[in-house]
Amino acid sequence: MKRILGAVLLFLSMITPVAAETKTPFRFYIDDFLLAPYVTELEPDARFAEENDADLIFYNGILRKDERVNAFDYTAGVTDVLAGEKNEMNPFALYSFDHLEQGVRSIADVLSLTFPARADDYAARARLISKRLQEAKKDSKIDKSVILAMGVLFDYLLKEMDVKKITVDRFFIYREKATGITPPAQVLCESLPESDLEVQLKYRRYFPVAVKRADFTRMEDYLRAVAEEVKHGKYSGS
Repeated sequence: MKRILGAVLLFLSMITPVAAETKTPFRFYIDDFLLAPYVTELEPDARFAEENDADLIFYNGILRKDERVNAFDYTAGVTDVLAGEKNEMNPFALYSFDHLEQGVRSIADVLSLTFPARADDYAARARLISKRLQEAKKDSKIDKSVILAMGVLFDYLLKEMDVKKITVDRFFIYREKATGITPPAQVLCESLPESDLEVQLKYRRYFPVAVKRADFTRMEDYLRAVAEEVKHGKYSGS
């Protein structure tokens, strides 16, 4: 009887670490809320925490550097990081379907190194996401050659779609004739401009249309919405 009890206790002691590994939620932090669903998709047991309490930290390496051993740059591997009229780098490099795909692969690679036993699962899930993103990119193809836009958020998506962006800012009204665009025309932006500028633009028949990140939960859905607004907006910029 004692030997049977001892064998049972030994068996339980052997499986306890495994159970702990599979059931204990691993805490993540990522600095862009539109990327969080991809972490969960790759690792269904993922839980999110504040940065200082997280076991793994994913951060935008274009914005900042983090030397902590548990911090990883999710923009690693993205090589085409210049965009916009001045061909400059900006922190929204992952805001395109191809760059987002690379970001997901980078996150999957980090997870595979952290949990080697699950590496095949992460790779398989990353492939499914990549396939979905490429389909979304195909569906989102923009047939316009040029658009008006405010800010730098859309630079990488527009570059990926081979669309030229003309920047609209508070000085735009002084150089509008040089754009070659005849109003009425749509102005794509993440948030509406300050009231005076909005009034001036509308007076000249330029109509700001905001696509807000806060209205979405996944980056690919946001990118789709931006592309749809450009393609089917009431006012054409081409």
